[in-house]
Amino acid sequence: MFTGACPAPFVEVGEGCYYFSYKDDLKMNWMEARTHCQSLASRADLAVLNYMCFDYNHVANYIIMEDIHTTMEPMYIGADGYDASWFWVDDRALSPNSIYWFEKQPTVEPGCVFLLPAKPHTYKKVFLSKDVCTATRYFICQNEVHAF
Repeated sequence: MFTGACPAPFVEVGEGCYYFSYKDDLKMNWMEARTHCQSLASRADLAVLNYMCFDYNHVANYIIMEDIHTTMEPMYIGADGYDASWFWVDDRALSPNSIYWFEKQPTVEPGCVFLLPAKPHTYKKVFLSKDVCTATRYFICQNEVHAF
């Protein structure tokens, strides 16, 4: 079954296919979420949001539009690290100086990255943040994640 150009359970957002676990009220820790994403399709993984290709903006805008009708919580994406070493699951670097990080993030402690929708939704912003990888959260999967 396909949803637009994407196989179920993925939905088309921008130029990518994403699965948002909040639609199924499914929360996991980061590693469980990654395993779940990988079970959805042969090249699926936690979402890799390459801001140079506007993936980040497309997904952030989708979340903002959904937030008008739902209560949004932080959602894991496919990056982790510590100090100045942050990487996407496809092995590309995630800059600790990115403008998308929430204030005073990332810190030097190791952690996993999640999207943090600003509250209330009228702020219309979604930030990167990080915390321990064992916390259970919603998550975003992406189909067709390629390792570099």
